Formats: sequence, structure tokens, C-alpha cells
Amino acid sequence: MGSWNKEEITMFYESYRNQGKDWKKVAADVGTKTIDMVKSFYHLNWAYLSLPSGLTSVAGLIATMERRGIFLVGFE
Repeated sequence: MGSWNKEEITMFYESYRNQGKDWKKVAADVGTKTIDMVKSFYHLNWAYLSLPSGLTSVAGLIATMERRGIFLVGFE
């Protein structure tokens, strides 16, 4: 999956909520990740991302990843 920074996660989250599983468009929106990378990111976080959009947020996604001990670049 590689390391993701806050901006990339934000772009992924917003694009996924707008584009759904059109990984080509999501990868293009993120700009720094390949189609395979965004698919892997989704599969790693599918349980959270499968919740209704009103129950999720970028901050919640980041917190979920941190609780699981996933390394994020640029986070202090």
C-alpha cells in the first residue's frame, strides 16, 4: 500500500465518496497513487469506508488507521 499523508487520505476519501469504486478516477484525483495503490488502500479500510457517508469522516478514517498501527507519513 505504501505510506499515505494527510492530503492523500483526504483526496482519496473525498474522491471515493464522489466516484465510488471507479479506481481510475480516484487515483487521478489523488494524483500521487496508482490504481493498484488506491484499491489496496480501500481494501485495507473497507469496513470503515462501507459505512454510510454520514457516519464517516476523513478524521475518523485517519483515527481508525492510527488505532490499527498503520504508519502514516507526516503525522506528528
